[in-house]
Amino acid sequence: MREHFEKYGEILEAVIISDKITDRSKGCEAAKKASEDVAPIINGRRANCNIASLGARRPSKQ
Repeated sequence: MREHFEKYGEILEAVIISDKITDRSKGCEAAKKASEDVAPIINGRRANCNIASLGARRPSKQ
C-alpha cells in the first residue's frame, strides 16, 4: 500500500487493520454490507454504491 501511494507524496503512516481470524482487512466486510443496497437514498438523493478493485481477483484465503 505504501509503495502505491508514495508516488503522490510523503506518507506519514500506513496501517491496514486485519481481522485476526480471517487475516483480511476489516474494511472488506463493511464495504460488502454497504454495497448490498446499490442505490441507497441519502438525504433524499439516490447514490450509487459499489466496490472498486484494481487488477485481477485473488482467490480467498481459507
